[in-house]
Amino acid sequence: MVIYTNDHRPPHVHVFGAEYEATFLIENGVELRENFGFSRSQLILIGEELEKVLPKLNEKWRDHHG
Repeated sequence: MVIYTNDHRPPHVHVFGAEYEATFLIENGVELRENFGFSRSQLILIGEELEKVLPKLNEKWRDHHG
C-alpha cells in the first residue's frame, strides 16, 4: 500500500499485487476507485484490511498533503 507524497486529491491509496494495482478512496470510508487485475474477492479482502487502518491512513495522507 502506498500514499505518494506528491499525489493529487481526493485522499486515496494505491495497493499493488504481483501484477495488479488498485486505487481506493479513503476520505469517507473505503471506496474502490480503480482496479487493474485484482479479483472481486481480493478487492473485498483489501477493502476490509484498509477499513481496519482507515484512521491511520487518513492521518498519513494529511501529514503529506495538509
